[in-house]
Amino acid sequence: MLQFVSHHWNTFNKFTSITPSSRYHNNWLADPAILTTQINPYMMVRIVNLADFLERYPYQKSEFEPITLVVQDANLPENTGVWQIQRVAGQTQYQKLSAKAETKGISIQRLTSVLLGSTKLQDLRRTGENPWSPTTTQH
Repeated sequence: MLQFVSHHWNTFNKFTSITPSSRYHNNWLADPAILTTQINPYMMVRIVNLADFLERYPYQKSEFEPITLVVQDANLPENTGVWQIQRVAGQTQYQKLSAKAETKGISIQRLTSVLLGSTKLQDLRRTGENPWSPTTTQH
């Protein structure tokens, strides 16, 4: 079906595909930029307390250098800001560097979907979303 859409995209004004998967599939097309993807979840999970979540998250590595995240949360301003996370000797260290997110960053909903495994970081990059601070090296 995606191949048909890719080859005949100029023959219709609108094409809608509804699937149970929230995974990004446009990268299977020769020219994914011709389509707009919209995900409308039927049920949503969200992080309510980002600081608590970062502390309890089951990280796969016992050590990693600081990672800076720029997070936007329209409903809970306590989560909005620039956060730095690192692990040292199996202990999570985090701090909120700024209460404002001067750059766009990532919404708390998208961050939740990434950290809980329903969205891959590669898929966010394809859609132009960037959870990292512009000065952060990704690890």
